[in-house]
Parts: sequence; structure tokens; C-alpha cells
Amino acid sequence: RLWLVGNSSMMNVRDSHVLGEDGAEARDGSIKRIDNVTRWEELQECVAFHSTMASECWIPTKYWLVCDPTKSSQQQQQRMSQKFNLCHGSPDNVDSEMKQIRHVMKNIALDQSKCPLTSCIRSLSRSLAKEAAAILARGQHVALVICTQGLPTDKKGAHGSKVLKEFQKE
Repeated sequence: RLWLVGNSSMMNVRDSHVLGEDGAEARDGSIKRIDNVTRWEELQECVAFHSTMASECWIPTKYWLVCDPTKSSQQQQQRMSQKFNLCHGSPDNVDSEMKQIRHVMKNIALDQSKCPLTSCIRSLSRSLAKEAAAILARGQHVALVICTQGLPTDKKGAHGSKVLKEFQKE
């Protein structure tokens, strides 16, 4: 599994929902929902759930941040990696891999206005093309999960029909 995780400033928009505290149920048995949270808070909950499931079921997963944290204006971000793995090494590493995922999802700065989704998908496509024969030979497949605010930009941060057409080619 590959997760392409959008971490641009657009993820700060408050138009999402999460489960109530501890998944609390209302008296009628329905699940409590909290509205008006950021897109990032919703994604944090989603990644936390799926990474826990992947670690319990040993599902190799790679996470790839759309915006490179080393280009952030915040100094502490410049040591974070854009790519990180779960269940790709020894089972002894899972705890530290989960810690890294929680750390990144909690501490990443959402301060970049660009969303270079097209170039990320292009790079990912090239990388997968190199591994395609080996993946097929092992009888495996790749699942790509794209979690972004959905508006790709070019390298300069511009968006519009030209950028969208370039994205659709990929």
C-alpha cells in the first residue's frame, strides 16, 4: 500500500468531521460526530486507524508527503523525511515506525501553499514502473491511497486548467 498524503496549507480548512472522543456513542447507539475540524485532523484520524490496522496485520505500507517538509519555513520540519515506511523491515521495528508516523502526523507544519501532486504522482509512477515486473512476478499488486485537498499546483504554486490537464495525463 502506498499513501500519498497532502500536507499543504489547504489542509487547515475547517470543513471536515471526526468521531467523537474515544468513538463515544450517543444514547440512541449512533456514533457521535464532531464537525468543523480541519481536513488535517480528519486525515490524522484516518492514518492512525489504517496504520494501526496495517501494523497488526503486517501490511507493508509506504507514506509519502506531497509537500517536502525540508522546504518548510519552520526549522524543526527540516529534519523530517518526506517518505516513511511501516512493516517493511523487521517486526521489531514496528513500534518505532508507528512512533515516527504519529510524530509526523502530529508535528508536520502545514505552511506550504503549493500542492505538487502532479509531480509526486509522476515520480511515484516512475518508481513503480521500475518495480512492476518484480511485483507482478510475486503475484502482488499495489494499492494507492491519495489523501489531499484535491487542488494540484505546479512547482511555482499556480493552479488552473493547464495544471489540471497536466494532472489528468498522469
